[in-house]
Amino acid sequence: MSKKPDYTLRVGGERKLFIEAKKPCVSVISSKDAAFQLRRYGWNAGTAVSVLTNFDKLIIYDCRLRPQSDDDANVSRLKVYSYEQFLQRFDEIYDDLSWESINSGQFDARFSVAQLRSGTEPFDKYFLSQIERWRESLANSLAQTNPVLGAVELDFLVQRLINRIIFLRICEDRERISYEALKAVQTYDDLKELFIQADRRYNSGLFDFVEDSLSLKVDVSSDLLIDIFSELYFPRSSYDFSAVETNVLGDIYEQFLARQIVLSDEGSIQFVEKPEIGQSGGVVTTPKYIVDQIINRTLQPLCEGRSPAELSTLRVADIACGYGVFLLAAYEYLVDYHLEWYVNDGIEKHKSHVLDFRSGQIRLRLAEKQRILVNNIYGVDIDMQAVEIARFSLMLKTLEGENAATIDTHLANSKARALPNLNRNVQCGNSLVDNHSTGGTHSRISFAKGDLM
Repeated sequence: MSKKPDYTLRVGGERKLFIEAKKPCVSVISSKDAAFQLRRYGWNAGTAVSVLTNFDKLIIYDCRLRPQSDDDANVSRLKVYSYEQFLQRFDEIYDDLSWESINSGQFDARFSVAQLRSGTEPFDKYFLSQIERWRESLANSLAQTNPVLGAVELDFLVQRLINRIIFLRICEDRERISYEALKAVQTYDDLKELFIQADRRYNSGLFDFVEDSLSLKVDVSSDLLIDIFSELYFPRSSYDFSAVETNVLGDIYEQFLARQIVLSDEGSIQFVEKPEIGQSGGVVTTPKYIVDQIINRTLQPLCEGRSPAELSTLRVADIACGYGVFLLAAYEYLVDYHLEWYVNDGIEKHKSHVLDFRSGQIRLRLAEKQRILVNNIYGVDIDMQAVEIARFSLMLKTLEGENAATIDTHLANSKARALPNLNRNVQCGNSLVDNHSTGGTHSRISFAKGDLM
């Protein structure tokens, strides 16, 4: 099964729908595999609809219903057009799928992700419910097999374990490591060895057992791990993490970590809402369009007309970064800006920073993305779990567009691992106080001249 849709239609960089084109000999009307493939892309990406065609038929599918491997080809099918009808029904097709329809908002009004039909199960809600269930099972298992652990230790161990598993599973779908590496794991010792191999490759801090020696000492149920891994693969899984955008995963984790583990006097596990979440009226994720507006009004004027060398003095700092939504947007903007500058200045002069593929695709080399991240992006938050997710999201964003071959080339050429360690860039602390004012352990986080506060 292909790892990428044939075509992705975007407006302003935002994915609106996928088009999967099959050969004319493929009967898209009856092909369960073709329908599942398209719906799987759309469901994971959060698009409301997508299009399947063999040039004889054009089919619009609703992608808001979670696809199942045994679904018939007509499940979630909205409209079918034969090529003989293209002229007769042109206005209808144009109203549904044209650039004007999408750009004007007519498409969103007609196929709104928010307007869920009965039985629909969006990716973010389904994935959140699944990792919450894993969290509860892992916490109960660890508490039973490791009775000396406290609530804080359990919370840390479970989150770190889930982070590591999801990171590796995403890397599999994005062709950065061997597919089904997790599925081959039979024991926690096997899993620890996989984590150690990942640390040698990525060097991100996520798989570092030096700072996380606790994970080496505990015991985790092999049966539970095997069951979790089986839910991440076909046929039990509908996931295709290559289609899931990094900011969506950050939003899911923000909801996931709104609750924390509490141990009762009897030692039973409970999950309760964090006090600060209740005080603020619940988790409210900042809409992407607001984040983009803030970035455009603040970061864009600072970058305009400046070369990468001149931008090397810029420090973007979010002193209450939470789960990293603004850091992620700022990093994405800087990567795009650097790429555009290099292209406009002449790719031939910047071969050490830019990769130019025969397919016509041009992007920054992994080493250059690492340099921008470590040099320009900084954050601090009082919630250590939020800091973990901010680092996690930035690591995934850095690896976007990479595969096993480009990572291997980077490792061979630079003798540096695939990811930088972000422990110094995104830190846990209280940016409002320091040792002098509180007598506590938190230090003021300060940044060099050129900060964007």
